[in-house]
Amino acid sequence: MHTDPRQSLFCFYISSTHWDQEWYLPFQFFRSHLNETVKEILTVLETQPDFTAFILDGQTVPLEDHLQICPEDEPRIRRLLAENRLVVGPWYTMPDELLVSGESLIRNLRMGKDTARKYGAKSTLPIGYVCDCFGHTAQLPQILQGFDIHSAILGRGTNNASCPAFFRWQAPDGSECTAYKVPESCGYGTFWQDVFLPGGSLSEWTTRAVEYIQREQHRTDLPIAVLMDGMDHTPIHRQAPELCRELEKKLKCKVVLGDAHAYLEQLDRHAASLSVRRGGLQEPAQALEEHNRLISGTLSSRYDLKKVNDTVQDKLENVSLPLACAAALQGAQVPAGYEETAYRYLLKNHAHDSICGCSVDEVHRDMQYRFRQADQLSDIIRDLALEHLSVPAPEPSRTFTLFNPHPWPVSGVFNADIALEKTFPCHWDECIPSEPVAQFTLQTDSGEPVPYQIVSIKKDSWHRPLRGFYSSEKDVYRIRMQGTLPPMGSQTYTIVPSSTPVRTFASLKRGPLCAQNEYLRLALSPTGQICLTDLHTGHHADNLLSLLDTGETGDGWTFRPPIPDRRIQGICTGIETLEDGPLACVFRLSYRMELPKCMSYTRHATIRSDTLISFNIRVTLSLIRGQRYLPLHIEVLNTVLDHRLLLQVQTALPTATYTAEQAFYLEERPCGRDPRTESWKEADRPEKSFSHLVYRRRRDGVGLAVLSGGGLHECAAGNDPEGSLTFTLMRCFGKTFLTDGQPDGQLQGPQSFNLAILPLSADTSAASLLNTRAIFAAPPVFVMGRSACKPVFPGELQLESTSCVISSMQPRQDSILVRCVNYSSTPSDALLTLPRSITRACFSTLDEDTLDPIPIQEQKLHLHLGPWKIASILLYFDKSPQ
Repeated sequence: MHTDPRQSLFCFYISSTHWDQEWYLPFQFFRSHLNETVKEILTVLETQPDFTAFILDGQTVPLEDHLQICPEDEPRIRRLLAENRLVVGPWYTMPDELLVSGESLIRNLRMGKDTARKYGAKSTLPIGYVCDCFGHTAQLPQILQGFDIHSAILGRGTNNASCPAFFRWQAPDGSECTAYKVPESCGYGTFWQDVFLPGGSLSEWTTRAVEYIQREQHRTDLPIAVLMDGMDHTPIHRQAPELCRELEKKLKCKVVLGDAHAYLEQLDRHAASLSVRRGGLQEPAQALEEHNRLISGTLSSRYDLKKVNDTVQDKLENVSLPLACAAALQGAQVPAGYEETAYRYLLKNHAHDSICGCSVDEVHRDMQYRFRQADQLSDIIRDLALEHLSVPAPEPSRTFTLFNPHPWPVSGVFNADIALEKTFPCHWDECIPSEPVAQFTLQTDSGEPVPYQIVSIKKDSWHRPLRGFYSSEKDVYRIRMQGTLPPMGSQTYTIVPSSTPVRTFASLKRGPLCAQNEYLRLALSPTGQICLTDLHTGHHADNLLSLLDTGETGDGWTFRPPIPDRRIQGICTGIETLEDGPLACVFRLSYRMELPKCMSYTRHATIRSDTLISFNIRVTLSLIRGQRYLPLHIEVLNTVLDHRLLLQVQTALPTATYTAEQAFYLEERPCGRDPRTESWKEADRPEKSFSHLVYRRRRDGVGLAVLSGGGLHECAAGNDPEGSLTFTLMRCFGKTFLTDGQPDGQLQGPQSFNLAILPLSADTSAASLLNTRAIFAAPPVFVMGRSACKPVFPGELQLESTSCVISSMQPRQDSILVRCVNYSSTPSDALLTLPRSITRACFSTLDEDTLDPIPIQEQKLHLHLGPWKIASILLYFDKSPQ
């Protein structure tokens, strides 16, 4: 509590509104209210000179939304932005930090700043305004600092027991921002609730405001109080300037309205005395207050949305933009508008109430449209780049190329869909009559033979060539083939008709239900028990996978099981061998559960229905030659309501901690639940967030990682002898806020999930682990009927390091941006090999302001990155032909 009379109280009055683009109403309905709200804001600011600033919720997308309908207001908005009286940004949309990529968080801040400038703002709000996000990622202080933002306003993920009103929030690399934690009773809307909501006169508001400030002073030793008068979709309080003057008289202190710089100046004076919080802020709520909750159930709601978001992000960030960089270095610039527009669609879906899956069905249907646009634009970027990086093969087209979009070499077994003309000359019939199968061999452009095996054949399929308008009928042979691709490089292959049958008797099988490659041994029991052995370390998990189903009575915010619940274990009913060849052995296990049809809401209780429905699950395991991980593909046809489906991975590693990836960080956490929270308002859930991978690891380095192919962001690490990692595959519910219930959250129909199991050893580096996940989610790109223009780069681009990875490559007008991240708690060296056309290199901020130059020695950059450092590097190149 502030008690030092020598320090004069300073009050920062934030006049604002918290504006969700979409939530319990669809976007257009919210926008109609936004238009009225913005017009009133403009009028008040124009007619009340003493109303010095209004903060538009830390976003810039409301400007776009309003001006599409009311373009006549643009001159008024420009004038007020230029005067810093209408304050916007720094975000484009206020995102959820745990469900989107680190690169999209950076792009969100860049687009927020660019949008503000577009409408005449000289600057954006110099505060990381994340007042309503459902928990905070550890690296956000470093990300904010990359945009010269050194303060934050936040709430969820903290509580009064462990977090004062003001503190220094420190990222893993040591970057800090001074943070203000909103009150717990009504969060960012507490001042509005306590002062304005009861109504009354200026005198009554003043009395209640004084009482509010006194309560705030009990939360801190600092002589600072923050007064936020905006709640969800509230209009401007035109009485704010008068209230500020009355408070100055009553309290004999300084009360500033909207001047963030004056607030930051006061905060900086006391920063050294503040306590430090390190890492992510994802604590449940303790105090029995109305508002403050972490609401972590959003991690597993609306799997369908999270899956397509991850898919589009992976494609855009790990495939399309790197290929666009390759094309740029050869003189072909993909129009930047494609990239900007793709991200604009994508970031609108990253608003916290959107990507979290807690809005009404109409909102999430609109999101699917935006995801489709972002996905198509990403495809166009990729295809425009590939068109420049390759040339058409002569007809009939019997050439294809694999492009590696990653800055490290990739070797292994790749998938390719070979489209053969209907008149392909060589076929063979195994019996008479029979379905003829094309006979061919594969070879590299240097004539070397390439092993392959056929996965499937699809006759009379429509095939569209790269950038083509029309399709033609072809026979499509899906094959697995072995190859090696250089960093950011390619390999062209030729399909050679064979006059003799092409067969192989080789197999990865070591028995009817057992297969083995160079690294893994997979053994199945007749009852479906899966044993995976790491041949390098000898570690084996004897009961690797199981499936569990529970009841669900919650909504998009919260998982809530019925009391009592019925937890139903899956039973394996059959095992099939789908592929048996030299490159892959594929088993498919079928599971059955007899599940309650729905939740039964009776007068006396909420229980799972006595009516049972057979619920079938198929799990496909693919052991692939030369591959260190085991891919899993899970398929369900969901016809059951009100339930939650879990995948349990028994690692046989009963460690005390586990590690989860989040944006630019690998966070080690204790397993199990925090026992202190048993009596808290919000108990600690066993399920926690992760971005794309989770692992358990012993001190000797032996471990087991689970990689997500997209959509899965919730995992529980148990304190059990099996060392379990339990993943929420899907959570099906019918409740949505302020409705009588809606169907889409039940996720009816087919659903599929892609994961991989990767054993770890002492020599498995952070870089190899993260790169393996990137290849799993974004494999090399296959293009039929094209030959590569060699080389893809005028030279090699590759990062060599055990802990540093390239998280992004993006083309710019006269340069390419390479983002490197040190995924280690110690400083790390990395060697970045460059194309020979690079003329200079320099570090930059995340906002891409240039910093120190980097010496180029024989087309190599020697980098030294601090612990957990995110480093942006601009590489400038000569545009003249190479």
